[in-house]
Amino acid sequence: MAQDYTIFVRDFQTSLFPQYILTHLWNTSGVVNTKAQIGMANRNKVLEYIIPPGDWEHLQTQVHERTAADRNFIPQAVRQARAAVDALNEYTEQQIAQKDLTCASNEELAEIYRRYFELNIPCYGYGNIIFIIEFGERAYFSNQIKQLLAARAPEQPAAYFTLLTTPAEPHIFQEQSLALLQLASAIELQTEIKDWFLANAGAGIEHQLLAKYPAVLEQFQKHRAAYYWLFYSWEGPALTVGDFVMFAVDILRRGSAGAQLAEKKAEQATLGTRQEKIMQELHFSEEERWWVKMAQLCAAFQPYRKARQFKSCSHMEKYFREVARRLYISLDQARYLTHYEVAEALRKGEVDTNLLNERRKFFVYIFDNNQPRCLTGSPAEAWYQEHVAQEMHQFSGELRGTVACPGRATGKVRMVNSYEEGQQFQPGEILVSFSTNPTLLPAMRLAAAIITEEGGLTCHAAIVSRELNIPCVVGIKGIVSGLQTGETIEVDAIKGLVKKLS
Repeated sequence: MAQDYTIFVRDFQTSLFPQYILTHLWNTSGVVNTKAQIGMANRNKVLEYIIPPGDWEHLQTQVHERTAADRNFIPQAVRQARAAVDALNEYTEQQIAQKDLTCASNEELAEIYRRYFELNIPCYGYGNIIFIIEFGERAYFSNQIKQLLAARAPEQPAAYFTLLTTPAEPHIFQEQSLALLQLASAIELQTEIKDWFLANAGAGIEHQLLAKYPAVLEQFQKHRAAYYWLFYSWEGPALTVGDFVMFAVDILRRGSAGAQLAEKKAEQATLGTRQEKIMQELHFSEEERWWVKMAQLCAAFQPYRKARQFKSCSHMEKYFREVARRLYISLDQARYLTHYEVAEALRKGEVDTNLLNERRKFFVYIFDNNQPRCLTGSPAEAWYQEHVAQEMHQFSGELRGTVACPGRATGKVRMVNSYEEGQQFQPGEILVSFSTNPTLLPAMRLAAAIITEEGGLTCHAAIVSRELNIPCVVGIKGIVSGLQTGETIEVDAIKGLVKKLS
C-alpha cells in the first residue's frame, strides 16, 4: 500500500493521554462538520500527528471558506472554546483537585475520566478552528497581512507584522511575567536581599530563603500557587517555587528589574496607539483592519485555551496517581491508558503492564472502520513504515521560515525536543526544536534565538519569543534534521533566514 499519511505537526513530553481525545474528535464528530483521518505515532514521548494530505487540505479549506463567508465565525468559535475550557477547569477542580480520590469507588473513578474525555471534545473542537485557520503555510490572516506589508512597508515588514498582530490585552502568560517582574523589582529595591539572591542562586535556594527571608519566600509561594499550571503542559513536571525564584534571578541578572517592568508597561500602554498609527500610515481598509483584529484574537486565544487545558492536565496527575495506586503501576504507565481502558482495568483489578511498557517505547493510534486501534511493537513499526511518508529536506546552508519575533543572533545550536534536553541548555545557545511547549520555558529564557520546524502566529514559540523579545523564526521545514547540537548558525529574524556557519 502507498504511504497515505503525512506528518503535519509534532509535540513532545506527552503520552497517550490526552492527545488520543483529539483523534476521536477528528475521526468521529469532526471540525466544522468535516471529519479527518488523523492519527498519532509516539516514540519515547515524541508525538507525531499524521493525516492524509487531502484530508488536511480539505479541512483547512473548509475553515477558510467559513471564515471568509461569516465574520462572526472566528469570534463565535473563540467564545464557545472559552466556555468549554472554563467548564473543563471547573469540573477537574471540583471533582479531582478538591476531592479525596482514595474514597471514590472504582466506578466513580472511571466516570471521572469518561467525563473528562467528554468535556475535552468541545475544547478541541472549537479550539482547533483557531489552530487550523492560522497553521502552517496557508495561515489565513497572517498571510494576508504579510502580503499587504510586503507591498506597502517593504523596509520593515517583520517588525510591523509583529507589532500589528500583538493582542491589545495581555494574555495569561504575559500576566505571569509582569507579576514576576514586580516581584523582582521589589527585591531590587532592597540591596541586601538582591545581593543575596545573586550570590546564592542555584539548587536549594528555596530552602535557604526559608531560613533567611521567609517573607520573600511567601511571596514566591503565592506566585507559584497562582501560575504553576501555566507551565505544566500535558504531563509536567510542575514548576517549583525554586524555579520561579530562579526566573527572578534571571531578571535581576539582565539589568534593572524596575526598568524592565516600566518598559513592559509602557509598551502595553502605547500598543494600541502604535498599531493605529501604522494602519493609518499604510491606509488600511476596513477589511484589512478586520484581518488584524482577527489575527490578534487568534494570538490571544491560543495561549488561553492551552493554558486552561494544561491546568486540567495538572489536576489529572492526581487522578492518574490514584489509578496507578489501585492497579499497581507507575504514574507514567497510567497515562498510556484511555478512559475506556481505565474503566475496564479498574473493573478487572488488573492491567497488562507489558503492553503499557510497549506503548511507552512506540505506539500508533489510528481509526479503522470508525473504531480506534492502538498498535505497539512490530505491528506498529510495520504499519508506520508502510503508511507514513517521511519528509526529506535538504539543508544547503540556508533555510527560510516565518518571523515570529524580529532580531538577529549568532550562536551554537542546542537541539531540544524533550524536557530532559531542555535541562542541558546553556545561556546564549540557539534553541532548535520541532516545536516548543511550556516545559521548555526555563531554556527559552536563556536562548539567544529560537527556531522551530513547525508553527505560525499562534504557536507557543511565537507567543513566548515576543514576550521575552528573543529573535524567533518558526515553520522552517527541515531545520531539525539539517542541524546538530554544537554547530554554529546565524539567525536573521528580520528576513526569516537561518544560515549554517560551521
